[in-house]
Amino acid sequence: MIIYKDGVLQITPSVGSVGSSQIIDGAIVNADVNAAAAIAYSKLNLSASIVNADVAAAAAIAATKIASSGLPWETGKYYTSPIFIGAESALTLTANRIYGISLPMGNRDTHTFTEIGIRCSTSIDGAKVRLGIYNDNNGVPGTLLLDCGEFTCSGTGAQDIKKTISQQLITQTNYWLALVSDSAIAVNGCATTSVGRLMGGTAYADTRDITGGFAAFTYGALSGANPFPTRTATNGSVPVVKLLA
Repeated sequence: MIIYKDGVLQITPSVGSVGSSQIIDGAIVNADVNAAAAIAYSKLNLSASIVNADVAAAAAIAATKIASSGLPWETGKYYTSPIFIGAESALTLTANRIYGISLPMGNRDTHTFTEIGIRCSTSIDGAKVRLGIYNDNNGVPGTLLLDCGEFTCSGTGAQDIKKTISQQLITQTNYWLALVSDSAIAVNGCATTSVGRLMGGTAYADTRDITGGFAAFTYGALSGANPFPTRTATNGSVPVVKLLA
């Protein structure tokens, strides 16, 4: 259909007859797009278009959405907290005491660990042990991330106390490994002369290697909130808890 209006030729196309070739490049402007158009994300060419200024200061983007370029973990190998830098030796646990050992991920890749455990050098038959992981709360243990369940010792000899898990730990994040037993079993530990100073001292004269803490805790399922409301800084040997990558 051809129509003249005010001396200007107007062309009314039939339905479905307008193609890309009939639209002048650059002719469509913002006002031409309906506010409710709901254009699919796949139709937008946004590759490499988002810059720093596009991200709000309060965006709080999850670490899982950020590409990690840290050091990798070797699958099938056992890792301890990086605070341990010396040889392991026997440490007798105090029954009904929960131990918290700092685990700073630092510049290591985000990774899903498949096992958590300790090496028991002298066991007590029937002794119960529970391991877990806590989130960090401004440098101290916070909410419970994972209760790894209970392990019951068999016999009195050396044995591995371990539980299968599937827990992702995020790069540049601090966690706390937790350990509690109902008996005074001996496990592999690390002396204060072999650990780094991770938690702050109380004065310039404070020479302790403070890397964690412990608190009284009646043996049982781990507490969902901070189990260390009142804690004693660990400046003696600390249990060596290991994770399987």
